[in-house]
Amino acid sequence: MRRPKRQRRRKSRTPKAKTQRQHAKKRAQERFGIQMDDGKYNRVIYMIQNGESTFIWRESVSRRHHRVNLDGIEMIAVYDPKAGQPPEIRTFMTVEMSEQMVQGDPKEVRYEQETVT
Repeated sequence: MRRPKRQRRRKSRTPKAKTQRQHAKKRAQERFGIQMDDGKYNRVIYMIQNGESTFIWRESVSRRHHRVNLDGIEMIAVYDPKAGQPPEIRTFMTVEMSEQMVQGDPKEVRYEQETVT
């Protein structure tokens, strides 16, 4: 009689929001040399939600580029308001990187500015 294989316990997956947060913090470190802790991360979200940032353009429904000044450093935060509660930042970019995306392939860029209706 054949013995059943031992079932291994599956590793639980990391929640998407946590993964996005880790990615954004890593990009802030790589591109700006900022050690992004939860306090700074939440301060950027607060600045976006309260109009202390400058809206640049909307890449898609879930990606909005905002220019943020954090501790004297200009950066672009790619903000995801649809991520849940609280909303998340997908990544941090330099101003030049965001400008290249706007000027890139029109098939990839859906909106150059947010329309107000």
